[in-house]
Amino acid sequence: MKKLLVLCLSVGIALPAEGQAHFRHHGWYTLPDSVMTPGDTLTSDTAVICHRKTSGVRSVSKQIHNLAHSKYGTKETDSTKYEVDHLISLELGGSNSIKNLWPQIYPEAYEKDRVEDELHRLVCQGKMNLRQAQVGISRDWVALRDSLSNSHVTTSNRFHLSNRY
Repeated sequence: MKKLLVLCLSVGIALPAEGQAHFRHHGWYTLPDSVMTPGDTLTSDTAVICHRKTSGVRSVSKQIHNLAHSKYGTKETDSTKYEVDHLISLELGGSNSIKNLWPQIYPEAYEKDRVEDELHRLVCQGKMNLRQAQVGISRDWVALRDSLSNSHVTTSNRFHLSNRY
């Protein structure tokens, strides 16, 4: 192990800091570190999420925003590249906790937003269990998007971007 450490340092490979989050990947898509960003919820009450506006609970301080970037080693000043996103969206009962926030790259953030909108619609129409939506999006939003696209519960197949970047 010591030889590997010396080798990495001698060729200039950066070693991850302890407590540093690492992006996961599903194909081309970026996912958050499932240990550092496991997701967190305020509610699992369908009556609440289907009848409230998220503006009343959307409140992420600049300090927490910066902490989300710091955990992943991204720059909080690069708002054209990343959006600090709720892993479990507020419209699905997600919280503003640092356990639920991560810097998501654009344009993937827009695609995840469409998945969240569809999940909210399905939950509020009684076609999907809220807990299933919360767990699914926190584990792998891309896999959940694909399973929705392949099922007959969605109103349309609107989950794929025409151009990757």
